[in-house]
Amino acid sequence: MIAVCTGMSGSGRNEYISLVKDIAIGKGKELIEVHIGQQMYKKSKELGYPIPNGTILDTSERQLDYLRGLVLEELLTIKDQKKDILVNTHACFRWHKHLTKAFDYYYLSKLNPDLYITVTDTIYSIFGRLQGNQWKGRNNLAELLAWRDEEAFVTKTFARIQRKPHFLIARDEPPETLYNLIYNPGIKKAYLSYPISAAKKEALKEVYEVRDELRKDLIIFDPMSMKDVDWLTLGEALKKKGETSISVPFVDYDGSAKEVAISLKELEQVATYLKDQTIARDYVLINQSDFAVVYYYNPDLPSPGVQREIRFAKDTGKPVYIYYPKDTMSPFQEMDIAKHFQDKKEFLTFLEKKAEH
Repeated sequence: MIAVCTGMSGSGRNEYISLVKDIAIGKGKELIEVHIGQQMYKKSKELGYPIPNGTILDTSERQLDYLRGLVLEELLTIKDQKKDILVNTHACFRWHKHLTKAFDYYYLSKLNPDLYITVTDTIYSIFGRLQGNQWKGRNNLAELLAWRDEEAFVTKTFARIQRKPHFLIARDEPPETLYNLIYNPGIKKAYLSYPISAAKKEALKEVYEVRDELRKDLIIFDPMSMKDVDWLTLGEALKKKGETSISVPFVDYDGSAKEVAISLKELEQVATYLKDQTIARDYVLINQSDFAVVYYYNPDLPSPGVQREIRFAKDTGKPVYIYYPKDTMSPFQEMDIAKHFQDKKEFLTFLEKKAEH
């Protein structure tokens, strides 16, 4: 198995891959990680022209292509050893206010990976992590949102050219998600839909318990693993109170808990990006699933988001299985549902059996 894993700077891609490797080693697997950027630095040192850490993007495009080519040539020799390889790389960069490549299609064609993955994260966490290194002050929220979108788009484009699967994974998803995509590709994948906007903590706790139960048998993609809109909503409320910034918690590279201050003015400027990208991302998660699972814990709670997701899943050929503790629902909703459950235990048992087929 050869997998290519991309992710923009600040996404937590390296740390996520490290956790996946730990799982693989614990299960007796030999998973070789090839970090393209680190290997390029190493190669420059071997050639007698070491590039100082954090400055590689200031070198010429020709130098970058040359170093990248040397690293990928060596990677092809590892491929011939018939070992599991996880290629850790960027798809693109936003440096000096313009987009630069990080892929080499010639070598990717030779490598012929089995799948592509893009690791992503909540934009505030990305912004916070980038404040402590060479990226500080280089990109505002709007530019980071564009880069995050471009990273996934470029990776998906290469996957489509090669007719290979591409998966978008949030950094907050358990590392078992990526491990299973690599080593257990036959496991069924499901998108979990549920009312979020008006949800109370008790309800979300119940949803998360169900999600974790489902994860024993399925790969579950949870829309709440990304929280762009949550902090936008809180920021809008703080602005009405006269505040000018919002402190958002995030987990740094080393696992430490930190906070980053986000300007409410800047947050307001990117509000449309945050909302539109959230909707588009949820649709991507549905597209990469085998079916949609809806946990509608309170039938009296309106959720336009859930209704749109149900419809999108139906329109893209994905069966929708819903827990809805009421015997009747809108006939329009019934048209889009493959199976309706009023009993939670029966719902979970059905999905457990569904995972076996």
